[in-house]
Parts: sequence; C-alpha cells; structure tokens
Amino acid sequence: MILTSNRLVNRFRNFKINYNLLLYICGISSIYFLCETLKIIFIKDTKNKYYNSCIKLLSVNIRMRDVYKICEDLNNITTYQSCFYNLVITILIITNLLKDKINISINYKYWITAHISAYIYILLGTNEMFQFSIDSNTKYTVSRIIILSIVSIILLIFIIRNLVYYKINYKYMIRYITFYCLLYLLFRFVSDNVVYHYHHALTCIFLSYFFTDWTTKINFYMHGILLGITVQGLNFYNLDDFSMFYISNQLFPQIIQLLQIHGIILLIWLLIFIKSYFFNKKEDIIENDYQIPLLVPTNLN
Repeated sequence: MILTSNRLVNRFRNFKINYNLLLYICGISSIYFLCETLKIIFIKDTKNKYYNSCIKLLSVNIRMRDVYKICEDLNNITTYQSCFYNLVITILIITNLLKDKINISINYKYWITAHISAYIYILLGTNEMFQFSIDSNTKYTVSRIIILSIVSIILLIFIIRNLVYYKINYKYMIRYITFYCLLYLLFRFVSDNVVYHYHHALTCIFLSYFFTDWTTKINFYMHGILLGITVQGLNFYNLDDFSMFYISNQLFPQIIQLLQIHGIILLIWLLIFIKSYFFNKKEDIIENDYQIPLLVPTNLN
C-alpha cells in the first residue's frame, strides 16, 4: 500500500510538472504570435523591396531555392517555415534559461504583464529614437544617452534592492557568464578585432536572474516584463540575439588553430577530471577510516 501511494504521488507530481510546462509553453507561444502579428501591422514592407531586388540580382547564377533562403536571411523576411521553427527554438531557449519559474508562473497577472510589455516595446521600436542597440558601432546621441541613463538607473535601484534583501539566481547567472566568457576567449584566440553587441533579448535574460525571488510583487512583475521583451527580441531577430560577440566572416578555421584550441580544452578537461577523481577517492578513504564497526555480541561460552 505504501509503494502504491508513493507511485500515485510521483505520478501526480509528474503530471503537475508537465501541466505547468504546457501552460508555460502556451504562454510563450501566445506572446510570440502577438509579436508576429504586430510585426506585420507596424513594420510594413520597407524591407520587401530590398527582398525583391535581392532575388532579381541573385537568381541569375544561383538555384532559386538557395536564392530565397539567402534573401530571406539578409532581409529578415518571415515565412511560415521560419516562423514556426523559430517558435520552437524560442520555447526551447526560454524554458531552459528560465526553467526555475515554470512551476510557479501560472498566475494570469504574470502573463498579462508579459504580453503588455512585448506590445509596448514593439510600439516604442517604431519610433526612430528607440531604434538602436548597445554595441561597438553605436553612436550615442544625447537622446540615446538620456534613454540609457534612465533605464540603467531604474534597473540599478531594483538590482541593488534585490542584492540586499532578496535571493538572486546566482547558479544560472554564473552559467550565463561562463558561456559568454568562453565564447569571447575563443573569438579572441583567432582575432584581435572582436566586436560586441548587447541585444535587448540577451540583456533581459541576464537581468531576469536578479528578479527570481517572487516573495515581492515588484520582482514578479519585473520578471514578466523581461520575459515579454525577451520573446519579442527572439521573434523579431531570431537567434542573432545570442551572438554577443562577432569577428570577421572572412576568417576560416585552420587545422593548426583548431588543434591548439582542442589541446587547451582537452588539457583543462583532463586536469578537472584528475582532480575530481582523486578528490572523490580521498573522500572515500576518509569515510572508511571513520566508520564505526558494528557491535557484534561475542560468545561468552
């Protein structure tokens, strides 16, 4: 009976987790298709003329299937295929990077906030004053400096407040930083000219790790706002958001450089493996040394 009840509890827990995951996926998909619809409404075909010109220029000597693909990528044209594939990739990325909130983000206020934030961000993006990114090539005008200063001050106040009074998701934050440090080092290994580009979707994912303690309503709504902007960024710009660093596309992999990189990574991996192996072995020896023998009653006869 105990085993049966435990199985029922485990099945109920698994069902609840899957149910929450399904709700989370539906919420992300809803924001995604809202962004897709608004993209068609507000960002009308200033780029379609470039798309049509691109097809005319390339269709002379290249297969048409490749021409369409090249021109779609160059002009950020959305087809049903790219739309649906990008939705699946968006869901996979967000559910992995923000998965600690899947089981508790069922509250309808959270999703309303996320939808509204995506909508407002798209409206702001139609204004030329807000059409810029933080990267190596950005020219910072007075208006852009004012916008960045106001946003930075507001975020800094909330972040300092959370650092002092609430929990921060350091685990995911460290993984995030480690990933992009590795990416930078790889780029730096082959080129001195590394260009940075902090897109809003990429930035919002990192900022969301400061607002994971929902014991306060401010963090709850801030996390919803950041999620909405993240989905909007992935919808509008696909996976380009995750390329924080860039190097020249004219640099091609060379065997010697690849062997050097592989050798460095292999050496680090071996050192960590050896250290881990011997550390665990020492722990086992210490545990065995401190084991208390069982008190077996001796035969007094």
